[in-house]
Amino acid sequence: MTVYIAHESRNSLDLSPAAEFGDIVFVFTKDFSAGFNPKEATLIAEKMLEDFDFSKDYFLIAGGDPIAGMIASMALTLYAEDDKDQLLKTLRYTKDFDAEGNRTIPRYVEVEVAI
Repeated sequence: MTVYIAHESRNSLDLSPAAEFGDIVFVFTKDFSAGFNPKEATLIAEKMLEDFDFSKDYFLIAGGDPIAGMIASMALTLYAEDDKDQLLKTLRYTKDFDAEGNRTIPRYVEVEVAI
């Protein structure tokens, strides 16, 4: 299983809870600006996501450029099967309660989205 993250964040972002769902792969590196290079970004996303397996892989937008997430999401639709209801597995960030009752324990939960 692989967790494809749309854009590597320039800020320190703890993605270890997402790694519980698979190996982390960034569609775009932190040095690439999808918003300023949308045509190139589309080509990169299509190439990076061509092996995406809807039955076991996850797609996550976490930090980074929101336009990178939009472009990568659109690229994924190219690989969805038209003849069936396709589900995209994504992850939602949340925090669980610690022993003192505060939400401090980071984790991701699976969410399936019809595309």
